[in-house]
Amino acid sequence: MKLLKKTQQKPPARRFVYGAQSSISHDVPRPVSTHSTAFRRNRTLTGSLSSEVQSVNEHAAELRSPRVHVHGLRHRRRRLSILLILSVSGALLMAWLVYQSIATVMIRVSGVSGADTALYQRITQEYLNRYPLERFRFSLDTVKLTEYMQMTYPEVDHVLPGVTYGDALGTAELIIAVRKPVVVWHATSSQLYVDANGNAFTRNFFTTPLVEVIDKSGVQAHGNQVLVSNRFLSFIGTLVGKMRQQGYEVMQVTLPLNSLRQVEVSLADIAYPIKFSVDRPVGEQVEDADRSVRYLKSNGSSPEYLDVRVSGKAFYK
Repeated sequence: MKLLKKTQQKPPARRFVYGAQSSISHDVPRPVSTHSTAFRRNRTLTGSLSSEVQSVNEHAAELRSPRVHVHGLRHRRRRLSILLILSVSGALLMAWLVYQSIATVMIRVSGVSGADTALYQRITQEYLNRYPLERFRFSLDTVKLTEYMQMTYPEVDHVLPGVTYGDALGTAELIIAVRKPVVVWHATSSQLYVDANGNAFTRNFFTTPLVEVIDKSGVQAHGNQVLVSNRFLSFIGTLVGKMRQQGYEVMQVTLPLNSLRQVEVSLADIAYPIKFSVDRPVGEQVEDADRSVRYLKSNGSSPEYLDVRVSGKAFYK
């Protein structure tokens, strides 16, 4: 009867199963695990591969879902774009500052050709060395520069505000306007010029004015130099300018004997001189002279002189 029974096969030993499984595992290649998904001993993995499962700080976890991975790529792309924009903007800003910089100055005198501008270039460089923050065309203060130049060269009227680009990189061209004289004074060893605003200077770029001051005062100092104050020169220049505004052309200004407080002015087409006082405002005296001259013309009178030194009154002889 035992022969008819089916013999039962004994289960294999565990060492055999382990060896068989080991041989099978060696035959089948294992997938290479990345650093973020590496299963290591004594290590806790964070995150989830599922987009439906939310985890704490899933953007910094080792296991990331496709959605979190796309978000990470988008954030990295945005950061690189910002860095690229900042780099390009910085490069453009540096190029613009180099284009606006003033290393060398070129001076041109408005309305004058062939003028020697070396003196003005030198003093402009001194100004820029003293104020280095103004070494850019957009930051240069032309009003302040004008005041600085006038302390040494009073013939400078103003510096034009438009600073243009020069011939090369780092150069700028400044255009200055100089004073145009209306009166020339020959009393001292060097000629003095006065413009219509009463500003006195010694360097003239224009033709010598026709109005000349004749000094008959006889007041002299040592060295045969006539004492002339800036206030007196300013009065004469302003007087000539105001008379031109009223339509009169001044031909000659005379200082009478023993006096520096009054002047006699000779006008074109007017046969008699007009006396003015240095102590009265120029505008008021010019208005009084204009009314008096028109009154005398209307009456057909031609006096020996006209005196407007007293306020609100006019005397003639």
